[in-house]
Amino acid sequence: MDLFSMNIWLIFIIGANFIFVVFTLCIERKNPTLALSWILTLTFLPVVGFALYLLFGTNVLLRKKKTLDDKRRNDTLYMKKIMRKIELRDEANKFKEEVQIEREYQQFVNLNLNIGNSHYTTDNDVDIFITAKDKYRQLIQDIENAKTSIHMLYFIIRNDRIGRMIIQVLARKAKAGVKVRVLYDHAGCMLTPSKTFQPLLDSGAQVERFFPMNVGNYLRINFRNHRKIVVIDGAIGYLGGMNIGDEYMGLLQENAPWRDTHLRIMGSSVYLLQMRFIDDWHFATHYRYRNQFDDIECLFPQFTKQGSTKMQIVSSGPDTMEEEIKWNFVKLIYTAKNYIYIQTPYFVPDDCFLEALKIAAMSGIKITIMAPSKTDNIIAHKVTIAYLGQLLSYGIEVFFYPGFLHAKMLLIDEEIVSIGSANMDMRSFALNFEVNAFMYGKGISKRCADIFRNDLRIASRFTAEEYNKRGRLTRMQEGVYRLIAPLL
Repeated sequence: MDLFSMNIWLIFIIGANFIFVVFTLCIERKNPTLALSWILTLTFLPVVGFALYLLFGTNVLLRKKKTLDDKRRNDTLYMKKIMRKIELRDEANKFKEEVQIEREYQQFVNLNLNIGNSHYTTDNDVDIFITAKDKYRQLIQDIENAKTSIHMLYFIIRNDRIGRMIIQVLARKAKAGVKVRVLYDHAGCMLTPSKTFQPLLDSGAQVERFFPMNVGNYLRINFRNHRKIVVIDGAIGYLGGMNIGDEYMGLLQENAPWRDTHLRIMGSSVYLLQMRFIDDWHFATHYRYRNQFDDIECLFPQFTKQGSTKMQIVSSGPDTMEEEIKWNFVKLIYTAKNYIYIQTPYFVPDDCFLEALKIAAMSGIKITIMAPSKTDNIIAHKVTIAYLGQLLSYGIEVFFYPGFLHAKMLLIDEEIVSIGSANMDMRSFALNFEVNAFMYGKGISKRCADIFRNDLRIASRFTAEEYNKRGRLTRMQEGVYRLIAPLL
């Protein structure tokens, strides 16, 4: 390419970037951090910014796009319809607003009811898995025992030993007459060949992709269904941080040891997980199978009291009114009276979340954050270190787990704890489809606090001295990475 052609292209890119900046200022008024990142990237890294905006920035169009608005309305209508059927069927309806709510949890319950119809349930039994081996063993056992339906949604399903094993078990159950539906995120499964799912299709199971990565869907590449949901017979539910792959068992040396957290739930909250799966399934299939999900006796069976854990299932994503999970995190931080524990693989917070932590720390709340010492995303890891290093001056304690810590947990005062798919980063807050369980009470919170404290025994503390020893090149890299981190 000659010099004249290069100048023409440069003028075109600069002009296009100016239009993108104006467009961003109009669209991203609610998210100044993201808007500033785009403006700085488009201005100071024009070629890189142009490419990134074509790939990711055009997603702002979809936030107002009719498809996602319709999804939100359809999700709400389906939930109301199912709730009415359950109310008519069950004498002791577990979702009525008259359920006694402890005073200390009332504001959280109201918040989630008002912004996301996240119903409060009090009869849940919860198992907590901190190793993928235990989770997969129990999951396979529950799949083997399934009688009517198996619904599975994962961001990542690998074509490896554990992935093929679970697909074989699912295919066997489908052949036996169990209704098997598998939904996976196409961006998350880019490296998984489509033939991996052929045994399921051959057995009569249904397999669908969320936002298939084709020319017509390229605008949606930045919206990823990051949820991990399994619902078996409408009575057993799974959610948390673990996808399906050998790496989650620490079998890949570069990320070993791998530490994660996942939940198995029995109780009324499983109904909410079932509805979330069905809502996403409807959207991914363009509502082709709408009439398959009206049988509440099969999909939402009656069951006796399972446990005593109080819970709300909270979802967020581009299809929700607000950033529901982030709002809950911020509310938790401001509510804490004694301490806050956080575990996250990536720490790329927005200003709202970051300021909440600083204010809490300056108010005398003890805050401890744990992140991984190994990573699968070098850019996010360097930005994580930069953000965590800045918090040290506020008295916030930071620890690095000796391996890849993929767990996502926020806990306050042995009173309220959140575990789910959402990381403490801007992507999970605003772009990904996520789902978390918010659990109330000392019993479940103490169990989670004990897990955190046990991890602390082998974690290493990150000090201001270490942070300040970073070289000039590292600091420059962090500056560039922080600029584009909200965009990725």
